[in-house]
Amino acid sequence: MALAATWASTATAATIVVEPFGSGWTPGTTWATSGTYTPQVVTDNTQTPATAMRLSPESPDIRVGLLSYATPLPTSEGLDIRFKMAQWAGTINTGSRTADGLTFFLRKGSESSNAAGYLGGSLGYAPYPSGSHVGLAGGLVGVGFDQWGNFTDPNTDGTDCSGLGQAAPGIQDNTIGIRGPGTGTTGYCYLARTTAGTVQFGTTTNTRDGRARSVRITVDPATQATPKITVYYGATASATLTQVLQVAAPAALLAEPSYRFGFTGSTASNTQNNEVWDLQVSNLVPPPATENPTTSPAGATTDASAAAGATGATGATGATFRLAVGAGSVVLMSLRASEAGRLIVSGARGAGWKTPAITPKSIAVSRATAGTVNMTATITPATTALLRTRSVKVRLAATMVSPSGSRTTSYKTITLRRAAPLPVAG
Repeated sequence: MALAATWASTATAATIVVEPFGSGWTPGTTWATSGTYTPQVVTDNTQTPATAMRLSPESPDIRVGLLSYATPLPTSEGLDIRFKMAQWAGTINTGSRTADGLTFFLRKGSESSNAAGYLGGSLGYAPYPSGSHVGLAGGLVGVGFDQWGNFTDPNTDGTDCSGLGQAAPGIQDNTIGIRGPGTGTTGYCYLARTTAGTVQFGTTTNTRDGRARSVRITVDPATQATPKITVYYGATASATLTQVLQVAAPAALLAEPSYRFGFTGSTASNTQNNEVWDLQVSNLVPPPATENPTTSPAGATTDASAAAGATGATGATGATFRLAVGAGSVVLMSLRASEAGRLIVSGARGAGWKTPAITPKSIAVSRATAGTVNMTATITPATTALLRTRSVKVRLAATMVSPSGSRTTSYKTITLRRAAPLPVAG
């Protein structure tokens, strides 16, 4: 049995990306770049940190760069994004501001174009001015970190925003603003921004470290009752994060089966380095309903489907295991989901167990797809002691979350075996 080298006591979310953007970084097949400036890792040993992903430069001016994660991710699993950022160097103007800023975005997973939106105050996401230049193709949401202030100006609206009652309030420097879905020159309408003085990007020492900020953005799974997009901010690279903004996830985003995430950086005649580093992205799949279930005895080795109703029975609720087999470090599962809702498979723990953590897997089940569902989940050893044995018992939990939010969970125990124990160092 192949076991991963990274260990965890339990898994509450699956890590998607850990990218420091260090020296030697290349996009490979993991990332895509575009724009009038190609985003790239730059090294400056006079700065802290010495390397960062530069999305757009302080020279030359009038540039936009886009960096996009190449793999579509399911909206049903949500996202938890953490990174550091800095807007520094460049042309200093009134109030010590440089310009313009950077954006974290989500775009449709099916979108084939990788083109950025307009530059300058549009921050590579929105159109400008008043729809004469197109925004980010397939845009679903743009979170703009705007030092200059144009991202939440009406000139950055799509052509229909005023009629929808979503016209932006006007220029405000040093803000985080959120714009919604758009295509071409329509949409990208204003959703919210921080109040003046809540965040500051350009009024401190004009170096990478002096203007370093911490950011966290969470995008709730589309299967939640009222999904939100929440922004947290820290005034230094190591500051405690504080929630500064939250909006309801746009309906157009929730309707998409998948999205891609990425960043843009943008300047016009006033400039600055727009940079990010220390990126960490996970999904937001929740853990099992309980870590010490009473419906599955600690020594159970058979299907505990009775806890969730008989498989295939009329009117049964929840999910039940039909089959679960270990293949290497991956468990292959067949389950019956007897209703519409959200199906989550993960690892369960109980008294006396040394269960490897299961990277949670979540899928949306519609009325049309209810029935037999096939899934896979990756195994990660919970302790180094698991590497000393020929077999490992794995306890699986299948939780069905109904549209009303109620949960039913069934359990199954399987044994994973390997041909020979791994050598134990020391």
